[in-house]
Amino acid sequence: MKGSNVLAFLGGVLVGGIAALLMAPQSGEETRGQIKDMADEGYNSARRRYGEAKEGLRRDAGIIKDAARGAVEDVKRRIEEARTGIAGEPAPAAPAEEQA
Repeated sequence: MKGSNVLAFLGGVLVGGIAALLMAPQSGEETRGQIKDMADEGYNSARRRYGEAKEGLRRDAGIIKDAARGAVEDVKRRIEEARTGIAGEPAPAAPAEEQA
């Protein structure tokens, strides 16, 4: 819901800005130039924000991937310890970090 409100606001600002330019007492060429400049600024801002968001997601995905890998390795190790214990062989000693 929050995102749609922001988009609605930005759309209103854009329409209002264009309407103000069209009503201003200046030549059509100047008005078209101002509209083009505004569009270019908006486009460049959107591209920059997209790139920032993309990099943030890529970084966060890497962190999550590393955490998941560690969790999977931990589960594999625990399964192997349980299998060894069921087979009647003594289970290997837990790593020092888990003994504390």
